[in-house]
Amino acid sequence: MSKTRNLSDLLDANGDVKSTALDNATLTGIDDNADATAITIDSSERVGINNTSPVSPLTVGGIQETGTDRASIAVKTISNSLSIGESAIQIEEQSGTEGYFMGVDSTGGLFFSNSGSATKTLYLGDDDNVGIGESSPSAQLHVNDDTHDGITAKFVNSNAGNSGADISLIKDSSSPASGDNVGTIRFKANDDGGTERTFASIQAVTEDASAGSSDVSLRFSVRGNGSTSELIRLTSSGLHIGGTGSANALDDYEEGTWTPVFQYTTTTPSFSYVNRYGRYTKIGRMVMINFSMNITSIDTGSANGDIQISGLPFTSKNPAASGGGVMVYGADVYANTYDVSVNINDNATLFTFIQSRDNEGWINLSSANDAGQLLFQGSIVYDTDS
Repeated sequence: MSKTRNLSDLLDANGDVKSTALDNATLTGIDDNADATAITIDSSERVGINNTSPVSPLTVGGIQETGTDRASIAVKTISNSLSIGESAIQIEEQSGTEGYFMGVDSTGGLFFSNSGSATKTLYLGDDDNVGIGESSPSAQLHVNDDTHDGITAKFVNSNAGNSGADISLIKDSSSPASGDNVGTIRFKANDDGGTERTFASIQAVTEDASAGSSDVSLRFSVRGNGSTSELIRLTSSGLHIGGTGSANALDDYEEGTWTPVFQYTTTTPSFSYVNRYGRYTKIGRMVMINFSMNITSIDTGSANGDIQISGLPFTSKNPAASGGGVMVYGADVYANTYDVSVNINDNATLFTFIQSRDNEGWINLSSANDAGQLLFQGSIVYDTDS
């Protein structure tokens, strides 16, 4: 209820406002020829603008909730002509061409919106979900980019040190256990029927949660023929492809060089290397080798046995299995020989050259021709037990 005071009640003898002038008083009725109260100051010194029952030190608009102070400033939103919801605060730069609105919509969500767009730039939902470019966020953080044809999110570390941008997916559990999903990255899109599908995913799963021996696997899945299945799993024991058993494990990969060594099985004669080189690639238990060797000045008269090359990078399995192709120049072969190849010796790091003869089977290659020069080149695949 308003109380009217005379001017003499408000001023002291010197014409100054008394310190008790507004005690227990409510000041109302300040208006600009309006038909309703514009500003109210109640006995608790709370100010209401377009509100006769202020609930905060400053209350703007017809706040419906009543009671004790709820905030330093309480603002009632109004309908916005830009179709971006109900706005409470407008911030505009000096020329008036750019600005932002802040408001609360009918669901209780707080939003910030560019004055030139009907899309909410930032939205804080009543369910604590946050939307960037999204008015109805369906996750704790929902980013919707419908204007850029490129990067949606960029994380930059401008530190002068050697650290880079870091994105952490953390599983903070009070009872960690094997099989826990530590984190997942999903690649989604709509099919032509309009249904959102997961087309691929990368998932980290705890294999062992024990302190001191914790272990994790990284699983890669893709969608095919209407369903999603895991194709690759990376574990501490290696890479698994097409399955998770030991038979699917690719636990070793190595590349390097090796030095081929020319020899005979019984007596190796004197000779000179012109050049020689060898390279290898080992995938699991399979070894692929390439080699080239050019030798001259062979003392053919002192040679005894079969021609071999030793120095293989890995010991062959027993029994050995091999395949590939070789070229030999300068060897003394039989007239009916139609092919020269190699035989990887069992449980060894060498191979022996053999010649296949028409209607007579194969026989080891045992001598060079009188020129005393041999040239070998080839690519061979063989197995090892390690």
